[in-house]
Amino acid sequence: MKLDRNRDTKRFAMVTASLLLLLAVFSPSLRPLLWHLRHGDTIVYEGKRIPVPRYWYPTLEFRRLDISKPPLTLFSLGSPLPVWSFLSPLYGARPKNVEESYRSFETYYRAAVVPGNVVGKPVRIGKGQSEADCMQQSPMIGGEHTSVSCELFAGTWMGEFVGRTDEVDNFLQIIRGIN
Repeated sequence: MKLDRNRDTKRFAMVTASLLLLLAVFSPSLRPLLWHLRHGDTIVYEGKRIPVPRYWYPTLEFRRLDISKPPLTLFSLGSPLPVWSFLSPLYGARPKNVEESYRSFETYYRAAVVPGNVVGKPVRIGKGQSEADCMQQSPMIGGEHTSVSCELFAGTWMGEFVGRTDEVDNFLQIIRGIN
């Protein structure tokens, strides 16, 4: 009897240790999983319903909503930076002429380009009050990272993305899905 109990205790300890090790290795991906289980796939911020892609999670910061995608495991923490984006209303006067606001945004974005990066053409998403004007810059040679900035809702909100190039479509899906 005592031998069986000893063996069961050792087996329980091994299983528990293995589970704790797996939990530790995959801990960065637990936060988004738990957030989605509790809240679903959207968050309401400043009167807008904002979609949150799978494996991403939102954090409310001062006057902005950050939406991040951490690495899947601890082993990938040293590889390309986690994906990060934010959305925020632009406080102050509303632009009188939306097209002029978009042109000003595009001019400023081109002037503020990081040396060695290339700026793409403006991309318009949506129509009317849901329209967004987005600009992207990427390294001229190679590189896995890019940044995208969008002026949203007729120039009254700003959206920013910094991360891996393969995640840009997820960010643009967030922009398209805001209502």
